[in-house]
Amino acid sequence: MELGGKNTLPGGRRVYGAGGVGSRRDTAASGFAVLLCDASALSVVAALANLWVVPAFFVDAWGYDTVLWWSYAALYLLVSAGQGLYGVVLLRWPSQPLFLAGIGANLLVVVLYVATRAREVSLLGPGTGYAGAGAWAELLAMAAEVGVIFFLVLLLRGRMRERVMTGLLVVGFGIWALWLLELLS
Repeated sequence: MELGGKNTLPGGRRVYGAGGVGSRRDTAASGFAVLLCDASALSVVAALANLWVVPAFFVDAWGYDTVLWWSYAALYLLVSAGQGLYGVVLLRWPSQPLFLAGIGANLLVVVLYVATRAREVSLLGPGTGYAGAGAWAELLAMAAEVGVIFFLVLLLRGRMRERVMTGLLVVGFGIWALWLLELLS
């Protein structure tokens, strides 16, 4: 895959040092570039899917004033703008802190989605007290966000990857435990 030149990512950033095409460094660099592009593309897909949902919040679905739904629309707009920008920034300036920020932000969005669909946690708007129903675009966004987390974890190096994997395991176990105790059902 050609990315901005023979040995560079988009923007001209070199991915590896010496070593010709076909060398071990070349293979590692192309693997890094593919993972980076996958994470970036999935972040943009999540942004577009979240953006697709926004107009639904301006429809008077339950006979209430649509102004109450604006907080939901604002949240979806904010998340989608952040995910779209992150996809671009990730390609331009890939770094370990940026990978960690992406993992944390996407994990927060996924946990918020699961919580609002499993329990009645809406604090504002006409849907207060009711669990939300997931639409196809929201499910696509969540799948893309999980994919971003997956690829970003693969981009982490050494002990940091181990620590993040342990943290994700703890979060997953916590969600499973809440479900088992019927706090998320």
